[in-house]
Amino acid sequence: MLFRTTSQSDPAPRWGGETHYAYLERSAHSIAIAVRDLLERWFQLFPEDGRAEIATRVRSGDEANFMSAFCELYLNALLHGLGYSVEVHPEPNPALKTRPDFLVKAEGADAFYLEATVATELSTADRGVSRLRETVLRAINQMESPKFFLNVTERGNPATVPSSKKLRSDLTQWLSTLDPDEAMRLLKEGGPHSLPTFMYRYEGWTVEFSAMPKSPKLRGQRGVRTIGIHSTGGFTRVLTAEAVKRALKRKIGKYGKLDLPYIVAVNASESFGDSTATHEALFGSEVFIVNDEDEGGGILSRQQDGFFSVKDRNTRLSAALILPGLHPTTIAVTEPRLFHNPSAKLPLDGRICLLSQGRARDGVIEILPGIPARELLKVDSDWLGLEGILRLGSS
Repeated sequence: MLFRTTSQSDPAPRWGGETHYAYLERSAHSIAIAVRDLLERWFQLFPEDGRAEIATRVRSGDEANFMSAFCELYLNALLHGLGYSVEVHPEPNPALKTRPDFLVKAEGADAFYLEATVATELSTADRGVSRLRETVLRAINQMESPKFFLNVTERGNPATVPSSKKLRSDLTQWLSTLDPDEAMRLLKEGGPHSLPTFMYRYEGWTVEFSAMPKSPKLRGQRGVRTIGIHSTGGFTRVLTAEAVKRALKRKIGKYGKLDLPYIVAVNASESFGDSTATHEALFGSEVFIVNDEDEGGGILSRQQDGFFSVKDRNTRLSAALILPGLHPTTIAVTEPRLFHNPSAKLPLDGRICLLSQGRARDGVIEILPGIPARELLKVDSDWLGLEGILRLGSS
């Protein structure tokens, strides 16, 4: 079993900063049950000699480990749907200690190596800082606040872990001095900006808490999350293309020269960008070339800054399998796309090409539709039961 607790009875939503595994392990919500059941089926489908290692990563409490293990479970199920068998951690090069994730085989000569990775737009340092903040905010979210929600706006980052205990104590004392009916009057007359606020500063981290009064019906109820709205100040630059290129670069030469085609599957799980960012990562940034003598305008072309842009470069990689925004709740809508490397020494062929494919022709990306992933995974479009929840909510 992947999940060690068999009787989940906690109806509480996922707390801020709570790991996917911790939430799925305890939750009685119908969506969590659906995700948990699917992951259990995929775990049983995974090669037996690889289950202990992947279970350790899923249960580790580290979100990066969880997402990488989840991606491997997904890929194994997808490959199984295509009719492949999978061997975990084969040894293609005895001279190297590193091993790819999978050796994928089918009848005949259809075989290749596959490596899975997650393209993150956050650095290791950024993820560490995020965990520090989430630890504190999760503690705040779980504190009892009978009369108020807390709206949270944060800026900056702490360098070390603040004291959650002291902050909770300070917030509890502050909230005890407030009258929810008076706060409701202020809200109606002046809007959210008129609510009472509490400023917290620690190292380079500033957090503004505003007290949002609960409705009389909710006041005094236990087990209700405390944070109502959470926002971060400023803007974050989205670098999806760079994240995908970094992910491919880390993996391309890791196993030396291989005797079979080599695919790197990239889960762009944090991707806020659309397919344009992936196309730029692989085939180069779009540019519009204008000819002053041509009154008709110009032509659309691509720079030579993509992973597959320059001829006879990165030839060890046969293809990149992009999983855009793959997440435990997006399985039915995530559509993998296989992008072939035009300079690959070992071109890819076989059943894997039944997936949606992408190729570049004169700077234009051509997408060839394939078998929908949910058909291969045997997952219904409403496997999470959202349609029933929406009907119940509207009745």
